[in-house]
Amino acid sequence: MSELIEQVNAGTSLIDQLRQTFTDEEYRNAYAESFLNSYVAGQIKVLREDYPMTQGELAERIGTKQPGIARLENVNYSAWKVETLRKVARALKVRLKITFEEWGSLPGEIERFRKDALLRAPFHKDPVFSPRLQLGRIEDVPTKKGPSTDDNAVRHGALDSAMCEGKDQRAARAGDFSGLAEAI
Repeated sequence: MSELIEQVNAGTSLIDQLRQTFTDEEYRNAYAESFLNSYVAGQIKVLREDYPMTQGELAERIGTKQPGIARLENVNYSAWKVETLRKVARALKVRLKITFEEWGSLPGEIERFRKDALLRAPFHKDPVFSPRLQLGRIEDVPTKKGPSTDDNAVRHGALDSAMCEGKDQRAARAGDFSGLAEAI
């Protein structure tokens, strides 16, 4: 792992680093699973906070207690249950999507792992389904197809500087996503 961090510091591309380390199947799977756990936990937290909703309020909506939500938002949690994720999606007014992916899509996902990329509009703010005009008045007129960095920066203030610093990119490239997700 430390060798991979040194390569990142030397400016080696993420794909080159992953090509070298992903020859080990166990490492490759552990890396992808760590990223998945961080992504899911980070997205739940970002969506909950954007709603805005406390952990306790989300817990109440899905029929659990606050420590259960804290567990879901923990990047080290890996016992995901589809039914629980469905309940979270319903409570946050978004849809759940589970998909199998090629390994080649992972570097791009890692590079885009930022707070603004995790946000999704709840149904009532979805640009495709929100009402555009009602009795001649403009209501919730969407200006584009999805959230952008600029709009989210306005809604949420400047992006967390920790997410943009080189040390966080090095951590992601080394397979340690816990710092990234916790910074979200």
